[in-house]
Amino acid sequence: MVEQTIRRAPRPVVAALAVLLVGYVAVIADGPWTSVGGVIANVVVAAVAAVLVYGLWWGSRSARGVVVLAMAGNLTLGLLHHAQVGWWRAVSMVAALVIIMLLLVPRSSRRWFAAPPTDSVAHVEQDSEQPVDFEALWTETDSGERR
Repeated sequence: MVEQTIRRAPRPVVAALAVLLVGYVAVIADGPWTSVGGVIANVVVAAVAAVLVYGLWWGSRSARGVVVLAMAGNLTLGLLHHAQVGWWRAVSMVAALVIIMLLLVPRSSRRWFAAPPTDSVAHVEQDSEQPVDFEALWTETDSGERR
């Protein structure tokens, strides 16, 4: 059997990402595109969404924390304005609850964010008693040419 070196996101995380992406696309598409301020706000929302989605995909605990806090804020805002809850706010609240549950409850999601990414850091094991040969490292990295 061939050992996999790339971690794959578990299904609950992928489902949460799908719901999050659909929500962000809907917010950006529904946003104001007629003024310069509206365009700048949409670009900022798109950039934040891209960073959060990328972080969740690679198992970043801080991205998960930001998303969970944002979704909890979305729920709180919807509950505080319960008299003005329309269908759009209700869908947004359900999506926020689904995202929170998918990121926090399933065991595979918790493991995904608890484990460090295996492919992001090269694992170099070396005995502490052996000195590092820096000249060999220089030769390996840039063919002996120092800058």
